[in-house]
Amino acid sequence: MQFPNPFRNKDQKVAEDLFRELQQNTEREYQPIGDFGLAIITAATNSRNATKKFIRIEDEKKRIEREVYLFYEHIYFFCHLGLRHGFAVLSNEQSAKVSQYLEMMIPSVAVDSYFQHWPGEIKQRMKDEFVQKLQQSETEFKEVVRQSSLPSKEKFLGLFVFHASHVVQLCEREAEWEDLRTALVEDLIDEWKKAQFEDCVLKIKQAN
Repeated sequence: MQFPNPFRNKDQKVAEDLFRELQQNTEREYQPIGDFGLAIITAATNSRNATKKFIRIEDEKKRIEREVYLFYEHIYFFCHLGLRHGFAVLSNEQSAKVSQYLEMMIPSVAVDSYFQHWPGEIKQRMKDEFVQKLQQSETEFKEVVRQSSLPSKEKFLGLFVFHASHVVQLCEREAEWEDLRTALVEDLIDEWKKAQFEDCVLKIKQAN
């Protein structure tokens, strides 16, 4: 008769307990970052849905292509707003972790939203291009703030106007800028408020 090895079972239980603890710590650490990323994507998606009606291109293929660009521009914008909140509160190590996570997650979501069934090699190139454009847009937004001589609050609001002008250009509605500007900016501000980036960042800080 063979008897169970109590030491092996004990070691196995210890290993399993350690794994569960590690898993819980990982979830506790990264769940708030995942929620932060989701808030960015949700704000960008809602803004895309609200602004794609301004695209007046009859050719369906070209219209969808412009819609994709519009979605991506909204992602770049809300990424910047989210990271502004993050960099103001988080440590350098925490900020780097958040940035690394977002650069890993968001390009995949952005590309797969429209091109999920495309070959992996092509999608990877698109994701790499997305990251480059994301970094470029981050620099552009920072430059808008740096060059402004307005008080801090007005500088921040200027970002919404700057992004709204990009939306109008993508939709080829520049001639109607004066008519569209106020409503566009107000919609963007509403989405920023609903995203609650400050709360997201505080939860990241507490978990990390």
